[in-house]
Amino acid sequence: MEIYHSNFWFGLLVLIASCHFSCSAALAHIILREKLHTFGILGCVLCVVGSTAIVLHAPPERQIESVTEVWDLATEPGSI
Repeated sequence: MEIYHSNFWFGLLVLIASCHFSCSAALAHIILREKLHTFGILGCVLCVVGSTAIVLHAPPERQIESVTEVWDLATEPGSI
């Protein structure tokens, strides 16, 4: 199962940690017209790296053939 791979968790943690930096930097740049400094740029870069790592290590998609299969996938403990 892909959720047990360390690359998935690394990407998720990098994404969450960089969210604070990128959101505050982007909002300050847009709303307050502040200049984007080192931490703002670092946050944006970490956000892109984390998102890319999660997408690259996500589990592969599979064909769904019935509504009950969709319901089973939606109610799995990992997706709730």
